[in-house]
Amino acid sequence: MEAKAAEALPDDTGQWQYEPKWDGFRGLAFKAGDEVELRAKSGKPLGRYFPEVVAMVRELKGEGFVVDGELVIDVDGSLSFDALQMRLHPAESRIRKLSVETPAKLIL
Repeated sequence: MEAKAAEALPDDTGQWQYEPKWDGFRGLAFKAGDEVELRAKSGKPLGRYFPEVVAMVRELKGEGFVVDGELVIDVDGSLSFDALQMRLHPAESRIRKLSVETPAKLIL
């Protein structure tokens, strides 16, 4: 579900749940056996840009599932949107290098 901005939190407690605003990309991970697809909410394939996340999902138990989460990269204790954008690079060698230097995580 898409988040909506608000000026203030509702005051009718007990009716609402909150989560932090993650500074990342919304991502869906699909697993069917050893096949894993990572896609943006728009449907754009993201697996090429985040091979470490694809590998992590592949290792999870379960033959088939879909999870909805947020792709994030932690840099020095803070989530870095700039580091995520650096991954959308056409050179596979650069993506491989960055996936080791600044690995992404999928928050579910």
